[in-house]
Amino acid sequence: MANETKKTVTAEAATAEATVETPQKRLIVEREQFETKDGRKMWGYAVHGKVNGRETKVDFNAHDQGGYEVLDMVFELSPTAELEMHDESMTDPDTGEVRTYTVYEVANVDEDGDELRCRIKPARGSDKSILDYLLRKLNRQASAEKKQA
Repeated sequence: MANETKKTVTAEAATAEATVETPQKRLIVEREQFETKDGRKMWGYAVHGKVNGRETKVDFNAHDQGGYEVLDMVFELSPTAELEMHDESMTDPDTGEVRTYTVYEVANVDEDGDELRCRIKPARGSDKSILDYLLRKLNRQASAEKKQA
């Protein structure tokens, strides 16, 4: 994805503070328009944050090719969506081996109260590393705040 200068959601590295735009220490996915080298305008999806004082972002792609249309619909409802994650497992029928993986999703609610949801995935392995780091920092801060309360 193209480097963007618009950064509205941050997670501070040292204190893992969330900005006002980050409700209750959640990570927010934003849709950003960028221009390709051949001049086409496309949409990118990212979570912004800070790691060791450096602005960074975690890029996301649709889970499958048809998912980009669904992502457009989700982000037409609202320009941002909360990143939701949960673990799922799958069993290999031949070996019986159980494989656990993380599912990433974004969702928004329309005017009738119906939820539109779409699976996404980190664009690169490095995006998974940054996302993991941001989540650990936010969880550590949330735990510290619980102890103080």
